[in-house]
Amino acid sequence: MPRRSPVALALLALTLLTAACSAGSTSAGPAASATTSVSVASVEGLTASATTSCRSLKAALPAALDTGINLRPTTPASDTTAAWGDPAITLRCGVPAGSERDDPYLFEDVRWAMHDDGAFRRWTTMDRKVNVAVVFPDRYEGQAELLVTLAPAVKKGLGPPLPATVG
Repeated sequence: MPRRSPVALALLALTLLTAACSAGSTSAGPAASATTSVSVASVEGLTASATTSCRSLKAALPAALDTGINLRPTTPASDTTAAWGDPAITLRCGVPAGSERDDPYLFEDVRWAMHDDGAFRRWTTMDRKVNVAVVFPDRYEGQAELLVTLAPAVKKGLGPPLPATVG
């Protein structure tokens, strides 16, 4: 085994320590520039009413989900998409409701269906006239808290939940 210089060993130790300290953080990496665009497919074919709801949601979205997880522009620019942080957490408005087969959650009076893909988790509202999907890379911890941060915008932009239907 080759011998390493004391400087190389110190740099390796510093790298490992930095990685260990940042692994527990909510943010998965350094904050992306607020001007760096994120590619997010816009939702097409929405009714005028759904587009208006998505526009209202977008106007109500927080500038940051947490420290260092800041709102970023999306490409193409759209009233149906948003993104935060790096790696990007993305939101699409006007998607189908979440599936009852996925894991159901309730945060701040917003029902979500969570689908775990392994590399990311997709949280989709289940009870709105117009639904949103938020995709988190798995590197983000505390996703429930971040969804709680989005709840006021969901309620303001997309209105109250639909009445529950009896099976």
